[in-house]
Amino acid sequence: MRWLLGGGIALLVAAGVTLALMPAPTTPVPSVGDIGAALGKRPQYSFAFPAEGATPLERPVSVIAAPGRVYVVDSQAKAVRVFDDRGGERSVIGSGTLGVPVYAARDDKRGVLYVTDREKRTVFAFDDTDGSLIGTITPTPSSEESQSAEATAWAPLGIDVAEDGALWVSDVLARHRVLELAPDGTILRELGGARAAEEATGVAVVLDYPNGVALSAEEVWVSDSNNRRIVVFGRDGGFRRVLDVDALARGMAFLPASAETSSFVVVADALAQDIAVWDLSGGVLGRFGGPGVAAGQLSFPNDIAASADGERLYVADTGNRRIQVWTWVDAEKGVFGGVAGESDASGRVPYVIAAMLLGLLGVGLIGAALWRPRAQVPS
Repeated sequence: MRWLLGGGIALLVAAGVTLALMPAPTTPVPSVGDIGAALGKRPQYSFAFPAEGATPLERPVSVIAAPGRVYVVDSQAKAVRVFDDRGGERSVIGSGTLGVPVYAARDDKRGVLYVTDREKRTVFAFDDTDGSLIGTITPTPSSEESQSAEATAWAPLGIDVAEDGALWVSDVLARHRVLELAPDGTILRELGGARAAEEATGVAVVLDYPNGVALSAEEVWVSDSNNRRIVVFGRDGGFRRVLDVDALARGMAFLPASAETSSFVVVADALAQDIAVWDLSGGVLGRFGGPGVAAGQLSFPNDIAASADGERLYVADTGNRRIQVWTWVDAEKGVFGGVAGESDASGRVPYVIAAMLLGLLGVGLIGAALWRPRAQVPS
């Protein structure tokens, strides 16, 4: 009986310890719209990296996803750290070369990783596999009259790469513009500013600290940070529209990734400290994340990237010094998926289940000890 009582009490104590170790609950973020209803699927928090015990990130500001690899720009560490898609570290690129790296883009056809550097005011090109330095890129005036020939002093920031290898880079030094560059640095086009008005539609768009640059199938989206809006241009440089989203949009990723024309975009909103899902007109389909330090919560997220199949999202959770991984699940997924992923991204459900099992076993052992028949004493 003593053994049964002791075992039961020990199991109850273990259940209490399990509950005490449970992560803090994630506060649901009020949503505008319903992601699940709009898309038929919803985002679910999966995990974060680097794992506990691994070398921590210092200031992750940009993230790029590739098949089997994830590139993280760590501006404070002055390097790009390369992980596998489960968060295991594989290599480091640019250590000893980069000054203050900010954003990165990858040319998958040519195997080149481009990194903008604010301190050195250049774009570095690395081999995306072995990390060797290929060269640097700075703007070179074009000889054609129809293309920009303004002064080429710049401070590169946001960057993306087109299918033909052309680079689209935001410049925040003086003119606050976006340049389309050939891989050798030749200026092909300028977006924003007075010069652009002569080359495109006659509309001079004044940009104020253009941060992120993202290419969809037919358009160029520019995060006009200080104006808290997105300015959309055509690939031909023509002004298309302005999205007054009242958000500090940083990184943007278009989905579906494999479609000819994307149907929605996910945006890292550093102001709201969450991830917004927009349609292509800037309408909010929903939000996820929200400010905080728990699993699934964010602190000033600065970038977001989608895997090649579009099924996984990587978020540069800058303030929390980590990369968060979210996956898309069926909106009709069962109760445990819904509880763990949507209502409770902090992952408390496994702790609750374990504590319940331990508690039931403990109560069973104690009950067995108390109700065990006593031996009859002969009279």
